[in-house]
Amino acid sequence: MMTWMKTAFVCSLLAPLAACNPPNEVRGQVDGQSLAVREAIFRKTSAGPIYIHLTDTTNLCQRLGAADLEFLNTTVLTLTLIGPDEDPQVRAGTYPVASTTRPLADGLFIKSDSTGNLVVEPPKGTALGGQVVLDTIDARAGGVAEGSFELNVGVQSDRVSGNFRAVFCDIDQQAPSLR
Repeated sequence: MMTWMKTAFVCSLLAPLAACNPPNEVRGQVDGQSLAVREAIFRKTSAGPIYIHLTDTTNLCQRLGAADLEFLNTTVLTLTLIGPDEDPQVRAGTYPVASTTRPLADGLFIKSDSTGNLVVEPPKGTALGGQVVLDTIDARAGGVAEGSFELNVGVQSDRVSGNFRAVFCDIDQQAPSLR
Protein backbone atom coordinates (compact mmCIF):
# COMPACT_ATOMS: atom_id res chain seq x y z
CA MET A 1 0.00 0.00 0.00
CA MET A 2 1.37 3.42 -0.92
CA THR A 3 2.42 5.73 1.92
CA TRP A 4 -0.14 8.42 1.09
CA MET A 5 -2.89 5.80 1.08
CA LYS A 6 -1.82 4.61 4.53
CA THR A 7 -1.79 8.19 5.79
CA ALA A 8 -5.22 8.89 4.31
CA PHE A 9 -6.60 5.72 5.88
CA VAL A 10 -5.17 6.53 9.33
CA CYS A 11 -6.39 10.13 9.10
CA SER A 12 -9.88 8.97 8.16
CA LEU A 13 -9.95 6.88 11.33
CA LEU A 14 -8.52 9.66 13.50
CA ALA A 15 -10.39 12.60 11.93
CA PRO A 16 -12.81 12.90 14.88
CA LEU A 17 -9.77 13.50 17.07
CA ALA A 18 -8.43 16.23 14.73
CA ALA A 19 -5.09 14.44 14.71
CA CYS A 20 -4.58 14.92 10.98
CA ASN A 21 -4.70 18.70 10.81
CA PRO A 22 -1.38 20.35 11.56
CA PRO A 23 -1.82 22.77 14.48
CA ASN A 24 -0.56 25.75 12.45
CA GLU A 25 -1.30 25.67 8.77
CA VAL A 26 -2.23 28.13 6.04
CA ARG A 27 -3.70 26.57 2.90
CA GLY A 28 -3.87 28.58 -0.32
CA GLN A 29 -1.94 31.58 -1.58
CA VAL A 30 -2.34 35.33 -1.43
CA ASP A 31 -1.28 37.13 -4.61
CA GLY A 32 0.78 34.06 -5.52
CA GLN A 33 2.54 33.89 -2.13
CA SER A 34 2.20 31.07 0.40
CA LEU A 35 2.95 30.88 4.12
CA ALA A 36 4.72 27.90 5.69
CA VAL A 37 4.03 28.57 9.37
CA ARG A 38 7.00 28.19 11.73
CA GLU A 39 5.47 30.01 14.69
CA ALA A 40 2.07 31.15 15.92
CA ILE A 41 1.52 33.56 18.81
CA PHE A 42 -1.37 35.63 20.08
CA ARG A 43 -1.52 38.86 22.04
CA LYS A 44 -4.29 40.45 24.02
CA THR A 45 -4.64 44.20 24.36
CA SER A 46 -6.04 45.98 27.40
CA ALA A 47 -8.83 47.30 25.14
CA GLY A 48 -10.03 43.76 24.47
CA PRO A 49 -9.01 42.74 20.91
CA ILE A 50 -6.59 39.90 20.36
CA TYR A 51 -4.08 39.53 17.54
CA ILE A 52 -3.14 36.07 16.27
CA HIS A 53 0.07 36.05 14.24
CA LEU A 54 1.05 33.13 11.99
CA THR A 55 4.53 33.65 10.60
CA ASP A 56 7.39 31.96 8.81
CA THR A 57 9.90 33.40 11.28
CA THR A 58 10.67 32.59 14.92
CA ASN A 59 10.97 34.54 18.19
CA LEU A 60 8.17 36.90 17.16
CA CYS A 61 7.03 37.59 20.73
CA GLN A 62 10.54 38.58 21.83
CA ARG A 63 10.97 40.75 18.74
CA LEU A 64 7.67 42.53 19.32
CA GLY A 65 8.52 43.08 22.98
CA ALA A 66 11.83 44.64 21.98
CA ALA A 67 10.07 46.71 19.26
CA ASP A 68 12.28 44.92 16.69
CA LEU A 69 9.94 45.18 13.72
CA GLU A 70 12.58 44.96 11.01
CA PHE A 71 11.13 41.97 9.17
CA LEU A 72 13.17 40.94 6.16
CA ASN A 73 11.99 38.16 3.85
CA THR A 74 9.10 37.43 6.20
CA THR A 75 5.47 36.47 5.76
CA VAL A 76 2.87 37.17 8.47
CA LEU A 77 -0.85 36.49 8.58
CA THR A 78 -2.47 38.52 11.37
CA LEU A 79 -6.00 37.72 12.49
CA THR A 80 -7.59 40.38 14.69
CA LEU A 81 -10.60 39.40 16.80
CA ILE A 82 -12.87 41.97 18.47
CA GLY A 83 -15.58 40.97 20.95
CA PRO A 84 -19.18 42.22 21.09
CA ASP A 85 -20.09 45.83 21.98
CA GLU A 86 -21.61 44.93 25.33
CA ASP A 87 -18.50 42.94 26.37
CA PRO A 88 -15.44 43.55 24.19
CA GLN A 89 -13.53 40.58 25.63
CA VAL A 90 -12.76 37.90 23.07
CA ARG A 91 -14.18 34.48 23.86
CA ALA A 92 -14.59 31.21 21.95
CA GLY A 93 -16.96 31.67 19.02
CA THR A 94 -17.29 32.60 15.36
CA TYR A 95 -16.00 36.00 14.22
CA PRO A 96 -17.16 37.16 10.76
CA VAL A 97 -14.64 39.09 8.66
CA ALA A 98 -15.57 42.56 7.40
CA SER A 99 -18.71 42.63 9.52
CA THR A 100 -20.34 45.95 10.32
CA THR A 101 -21.34 44.71 13.78
CA ARG A 102 -19.36 43.14 16.59
CA PRO A 103 -18.06 40.57 17.25
CA LEU A 104 -15.89 40.71 14.17
CA ALA A 105 -12.54 39.73 12.71
CA ASP A 106 -9.99 41.26 10.38
CA GLY A 107 -7.23 39.50 8.49
CA LEU A 108 -4.05 40.88 6.96
CA PHE A 109 -1.47 38.91 4.95
CA ILE A 110 1.86 40.69 4.50
CA LYS A 111 5.07 39.49 2.87
CA SER A 112 8.34 41.38 2.69
CA ASP A 113 11.39 40.70 0.53
CA SER A 114 15.04 40.53 1.59
CA THR A 115 15.32 44.34 1.59
CA GLY A 116 12.16 44.88 3.65
CA ASN A 117 10.00 46.02 0.74
CA LEU A 118 6.47 44.70 0.78
CA VAL A 119 5.72 42.06 -1.86
CA VAL A 120 2.14 41.57 -0.65
CA GLU A 121 0.49 44.53 1.04
CA PRO A 122 -2.98 46.03 1.34
CA PRO A 123 -5.25 45.96 -0.58
CA LYS A 124 -4.03 42.61 -1.97
CA GLY A 125 -3.40 41.18 1.51
CA THR A 126 -6.55 42.42 3.26
CA ALA A 127 -9.28 39.90 4.10
CA LEU A 128 -12.58 41.08 2.65
CA GLY A 129 -14.77 38.19 3.77
CA GLY A 130 -14.87 34.87 5.56
CA GLN A 131 -14.68 33.96 9.22
CA VAL A 132 -12.39 33.05 12.08
CA VAL A 133 -13.55 30.38 14.51
CA LEU A 134 -11.94 30.55 17.94
CA ASP A 135 -12.35 27.20 19.69
CA THR A 136 -10.40 27.93 22.88
CA ILE A 137 -8.50 30.83 24.39
CA ASP A 138 -6.37 31.05 27.52
CA ALA A 139 -4.68 34.47 27.74
CA ARG A 140 -2.25 33.59 30.53
CA ALA A 141 1.41 32.61 30.56
CA GLY A 142 1.66 29.25 28.80
CA GLY A 143 -1.89 29.58 27.44
CA VAL A 144 -2.99 28.97 23.87
CA ALA A 145 -5.64 30.09 21.42
CA GLU A 146 -6.88 27.42 19.03
CA GLY A 147 -9.15 27.65 16.03
CA SER A 148 -9.49 27.85 12.28
CA PHE A 149 -10.15 30.38 9.55
CA GLU A 150 -11.52 30.70 6.05
CA LEU A 151 -10.72 34.00 4.33
CA ASN A 152 -11.46 35.70 1.05
CA VAL A 153 -8.38 37.89 0.61
CA GLY A 154 -7.69 40.94 -1.50
CA VAL A 155 -9.16 42.52 -4.56
CA GLN A 156 -8.05 39.36 -6.39
CA SER A 157 -10.37 37.20 -4.16
CA ASP A 158 -7.79 34.62 -3.06
CA ARG A 159 -9.15 31.86 -0.82
CA VAL A 160 -7.05 31.04 2.23
CA SER A 161 -7.92 28.68 5.07
CA GLY A 162 -6.14 27.00 7.93
CA ASN A 163 -5.75 26.13 11.58
CA PHE A 164 -3.90 27.74 14.44
CA ARG A 165 -2.66 26.81 17.87
CA ALA A 166 -1.06 30.05 18.97
CA VAL A 167 0.93 30.49 22.19
CA PHE A 168 0.16 33.49 24.40
CA CYS A 169 2.63 36.39 24.13
CA ASP A 170 2.36 38.67 27.16
CA ILE A 171 2.80 42.10 25.61
CA ASP A 172 0.15 44.78 25.10
CA GLN A 173 0.87 46.57 21.82
CA GLN A 174 -0.93 47.34 18.61
CA ALA A 175 -0.52 44.95 15.66
CA PRO A 176 2.99 45.00 14.17
CA SER A 177 3.72 46.46 10.81
CA LEU A 178 6.57 45.42 8.54
CA ARG A 179 9.10 48.02 7.50
